[in-house]
Amino acid sequence: MLERYRGYSWCRFSCGIADSNMGSGDLTDGTWVWPEGLAHYVEVHNVVLPQEFIDHVLAGASFTMPVESEPYDDEYWIKWCSRHRSRHIKDGINDAVTRADTEFSTSKATRMEALERERGLSNERCIWAQCSRLALVGTRICAQHHIDQTEGALASRNRHMALRAYLKQMPVSPDKVR
Repeated sequence: MLERYRGYSWCRFSCGIADSNMGSGDLTDGTWVWPEGLAHYVEVHNVVLPQEFIDHVLAGASFTMPVESEPYDDEYWIKWCSRHRSRHIKDGINDAVTRADTEFSTSKATRMEALERERGLSNERCIWAQCSRLALVGTRICAQHHIDQTEGALASRNRHMALRAYLKQMPVSPDKVR
């Protein structure tokens, strides 16, 4: 075990496997680093591993553990995944984010109108650069910028939920039984 975290991981495909089965750390052989739950992704979700990793594992060489304080670089995994991602999945993720942003934008317009009715509009322009909207009464910014400042976390959560819903609907491997 290279690194132990303060809680269990979870399946990024939200397939229903217990978090405790996904592990709570990173494993290593001194050359490669991988999450404890890697086997689940390969077996259930058909995640493909880099051939270099497979060849390394099959070679059966003995390795030593790195010094615990030695940082490790995940840049290889990020670049490999970027080069090998499925176009279908990438398009699905982009569509889910676009739909979430559109839904949020539509409801944002409704929230802006409600905020303007509730607080009223002043005769002053919003102080944000190049904004032509009127500021809310008692403030120096418009309803749009007020919502942008106060609801950024809500927009992020909306995207997160849309991505989870997209991943959850993805099929598990047909030859595996849940």
